[in-house]
Amino acid sequence: MAKRKAEAQADDLPRIKITTSAGDVVVELFENEAPNTVANFIALVEKGFYDGTPFHRVIGGFMAQGGDPTG
Repeated sequence: MAKRKAEAQADDLPRIKITTSAGDVVVELFENEAPNTVANFIALVEKGFYDGTPFHRVIGGFMAQGGDPTG
């Protein structure tokens, strides 16, 4: 946890903004911990892969799952 706190303070981590009907969410990506996963995710975002995909499972105050283009 201390490592993540230090990384967040460095302010050089990539971020993406998810725009929803309920508002925007900014997600900070821990590139140092998962460089390939982050690079793949960013590439898909830039291609518009996730545009219009629903969050198919939401648990308030805990998590949201989405990203499947088939819903």
